[in-house]
Amino acid sequence: MTKVAPELTLDASQLSEATRPNATDLLPQPTAPPPPRPLPKPLTDFKTFGNDHFQKSFQQVQKSILNNKDDTNQLLSEKELKLIRFISYLTYMQTTTTTTTTTTNLTWNGSIRYSLAHIGYTAAALAYRTPNYLELAIKILKDSIERMLNIKVWGYIDRYWKNVHTFPDPVCHENIMYSSHLLQLLTLYESLSGDFTYDIDGFDFIWDKDNDRITKIHYNTTKLAYAIYYQMNEESSAGVSCE
Repeated sequence: MTKVAPELTLDASQLSEATRPNATDLLPQPTAPPPPRPLPKPLTDFKTFGNDHFQKSFQQVQKSILNNKDDTNQLLSEKELKLIRFISYLTYMQTTTTTTTTTTNLTWNGSIRYSLAHIGYTAAALAYRTPNYLELAIKILKDSIERMLNIKVWGYIDRYWKNVHTFPDPVCHENIMYSSHLLQLLTLYESLSGDFTYDIDGFDFIWDKDNDRITKIHYNTTKLAYAIYYQMNEESSAGVSCE
């Protein structure tokens, strides 16, 4: 028995299906959706994009390509081809990955890590712009990484962190101008090649300088990224020092 009012009682079983309240009736009813917006008018003025290439017909673009005119921004100029040939000679075309010791000082213009990093970035930009050169770009990137792992590139750390307890690890304490470039090269190589060897098998920093005890420090791409992230997370400015 359900008590409706002090002077009236009502048996719920006596209510018909038509008079029983529906639970959904108690919910707020949705409002009608707004009318659809009218479709935009077709664009007829291609200058809206700020690119007059759209105004050229397919035949014009095709003719320009045959005439070696880079109207599609996909071809390389003679100067760019010479540059790629030059950095290829500096990297994977060499018989060894020997790094010149005269360029390992810490001055901005002389530090070999910057040269190697930007050679790798040039190769990556080449691949993203002109996929025909993907294989070449991958070779340059891989060789740049191998050279970056050479102690002749990062061996300057004893001038700054010789007394740090993590020495001779070159990436877990400061030194962001080396660790970040190395990480960028690794991720570019992986994204372009699909080869995750550096993340699966890893790589080693081998310290064997000045008759010190040989120390091998193993990393992979993920561990390197975490080492940088950890330092950023621990620092109130969210930055990592150069030296």
